[in-house]
Amino acid sequence: MKKILSIIFMLFVSNTKAIDLYAGVDYFWSDIRLAGEKTHPTMASINLGAEIWQQILLEVQYGQSINEDSIYRLNFKLEESQAIYLHFLSEDNDYWLLDLSIGYASTDFSGTGPVDTYNDTETYKGFSWGAFAVKNIESIPGTRFKIGYQSLFNDDELHIKGWVAGLSYHF
Repeated sequence: MKKILSIIFMLFVSNTKAIDLYAGVDYFWSDIRLAGEKTHPTMASINLGAEIWQQILLEVQYGQSINEDSIYRLNFKLEESQAIYLHFLSEDNDYWLLDLSIGYASTDFSGTGPVDTYNDTETYKGFSWGAFAVKNIESIPGTRFKIGYQSLFNDDELHIKGWVAGLSYHF
């Protein structure tokens, strides 16, 4: 999946007259709902993107687990996540920008515990979206801060979503 996302991104960006390229890092504090219970493992991700049209960005994202959380005696962890997004930004101004994203994510979610319990990693793939407030950091030109909400997967039994804070540098 990582190779496919990288190839799609590079082919698209190389064949497009990109207006703006950027790289960023995000911290994802999850709020995962599983069988009526909540768990909060965290993840860090690296983002690479390009503005492909005015205020429309194409982004690939790769995330790795930072820590796990437990429900009873089961430990849950977001092993890794790969995603591709289209971001739609509001007009640039001196205040906060609104960033809405839609895309596709593949997220590995694991549960481990005592021998007689669930011990496995499952991959969840599907529609992903996010809504963020973005602020240009005037003291460091080209740098932006974002904070918002992201949903990596959602169905009747499992919701992988959470709060995101991140920094990006626009070249």
